[in-house]
Amino acid sequence: MVGCVQITGSWSGAVLVSCSPEFTHLVAKILFNNAAEASSEDERDALGELTNMIAGNLKAILAAPSYLGLPTVSDGIDGVLALPKSCQIENFELLADGHRVTVGLFVSDTAKPASDAVSD
Repeated sequence: MVGCVQITGSWSGAVLVSCSPEFTHLVAKILFNNAAEASSEDERDALGELTNMIAGNLKAILAAPSYLGLPTVSDGIDGVLALPKSCQIENFELLADGHRVTVGLFVSDTAKPASDAVSD
């Protein structure tokens, strides 16, 4: 599954968070304090919220003012979501409770160069 949050303003791009459906199930159970089963809607909401939290933290180091869009979630094609006219400038992987979570930061091709867009 893939979560995406667009960032607009002085810096333009997106944050993508990719993880397994099993991980989104675990996150949903934790976020919604649901000891029983989390629904597929809960899982999508949880991944959207996780992506939004990560994007918000990354936005804090980007050129201001920048604004977060609403999160979107996709089952993706093999966990991939295309961002036309964008290129990936950062990528890192986390291991959370045995699950791999990938975070990518993409800059719009029409945006300023990344070196000029990051604030000190």
